[in-house]
Amino acid sequence: DDWETTWQVLHERYPFLVATEGDLVKGIAWASPWKLRGAYDWTAEVSVYVRNGHEGQGIGRALCSRMLEIMDEQGYHAIVAVIALPNEASVALHQSLGFELGGTLKRLGYKNGQWRDVSYWQRPHGNADDSAPPPLKLVSEVAN
Repeated sequence: DDWETTWQVLHERYPFLVATEGDLVKGIAWASPWKLRGAYDWTAEVSVYVRNGHEGQGIGRALCSRMLEIMDEQGYHAIVAVIALPNEASVALHQSLGFELGGTLKRLGYKNGQWRDVSYWQRPHGNADDSAPPPLKLVSEVAN
């Protein structure tokens, strides 16, 4: 229900991808605003989750790779990823896709009963032209 609500709010501007096998959702990825102020219209945050038990099958890579392709086509200038640590698999995935560590904030997130450090990753994207137009809206895409 939370993801459906997120999709309803964001899908006109930000990609939202779902990996399924039959009725089983194996993974999900979406983009969202980095900040709500107009100065950040060319920057977005990406999130990717793979269902427990389905890690290591390339689902996260496939979702994130397609997400970045779509966002390049839309004209985003920078993409941000936020990773609660420790998460070696997510760090490795994002590094392999061109993300660079921007910084780490200590004990920022609370997850699974513990305070976690949170790292911020950035992937420069698209045109570095200072007069770039705002990112394009999406046209829906469905693929199996």
